[in-house]
Amino acid sequence: FVFMPLLLITWSAHTLVHDISQQAYIHATFAATNLVMTAYACIALIGIRTIGIDLAANIRDFIYRPVTAAPREPEAPHWATALYVGSSVPEEIAQKGPLAVALAARDRLENGRQLLLDGELRDLDPLLTK
Repeated sequence: FVFMPLLLITWSAHTLVHDISQQAYIHATFAATNLVMTAYACIALIGIRTIGIDLAANIRDFIYRPVTAAPREPEAPHWATALYVGSSVPEEIAQKGPLAVALAARDRLENGRQLLLDGELRDLDPLLTK
C-alpha cells in the first residue's frame, strides 16, 4: 500500500523531466499534477516516518523468513504402556513405560504363554524392584 504511491511519484517525476526536455508542456502539467497530489497525499495521510518504517519492515520480512520446523508425527505408545498405564501422555509413557513392559513380560511368564530367555529375566529384575 505504500510502495505503489511511491512508484507513482517516481514515475511522475521521471515523466515530468522527460516531458520538459521534449517540450511537451501539456503532458508535463499532467505529470506535475500527479506528482504533487500523490506526494501531498502520502505526506498528509501516511507520513514520511511511517512510510520509511513500513518499507523497512516489509523489506526485512521479505528477506528474513522464519524457519518452520517440520511437523512430527505423534509416536504411538507401546502396547504394554497403553494396557498397563492406560495413558498416551508422553510424560507418563516415559516414566511408566519400562515398568509396563516389565509387568507385561511377567504376566507372559506367569501365564506360561510364552517362555522368556534367562537374559530377559535378568533385564526385567531391576525394573520390577523399583
